[in-house]
Amino acid sequence: MIRTILALFTLTAALSAAPVGYRVFVDTSAFAGLDGQAEFQFNPGGAPDAATATLSALAGVASFSENSRAGDVTGADPWVFQNTAALNMLVLNLQGLTSNFSFQIVFSGDAIDNPVSFDGTAFALTMRDSSGVALGGFSEPTLWLDLTGGVFTTFIQDQQIELADIPEPSTIGLLLSGALFIALRRRAA
Repeated sequence: MIRTILALFTLTAALSAAPVGYRVFVDTSAFAGLDGQAEFQFNPGGAPDAATATLSALAGVASFSENSRAGDVTGADPWVFQNTAALNMLVLNLQGLTSNFSFQIVFSGDAIDNPVSFDGTAFALTMRDSSGVALGGFSEPTLWLDLTGGVFTTFIQDQQIELADIPEPSTIGLLLSGALFIALRRRAA
């Protein structure tokens, strides 16, 4: 039993240098039924440590299609952005916005796990109408997360944006190890 508990704590510790993730919710109720664009950027600042942003799980639109991309952006749902080029950008056409557009963004890499320099890598979202103009009532950018020293700071965030943390694997691992510990104690008793 002790070996099992030690193995669980070792697993939890290994997962502690985990990616940072957010579920982003954008209130698009004023534009429900209309088409629009979402412009995502993940651009380096200064001499940044390596970082990756993975964009996935788009919801709140009838359909979407890729309009354009620039820089080091690969894949398609999920899209992977590196902070290697001056401009790393993806523009998606959004058909049939609903009251709430949302997506998941997960950041990983040395800039988060072992930051050694001032970074300034930034992730930005700008919400636009179908002609490419910022949606009325939204800032340009709508959301700006700045990565410095392994920590994300919300630099700009419109009132229409809500961020929800995605639980880190270490938190989930700790909860599972606690549940297993309780089950093993009950079994031993």
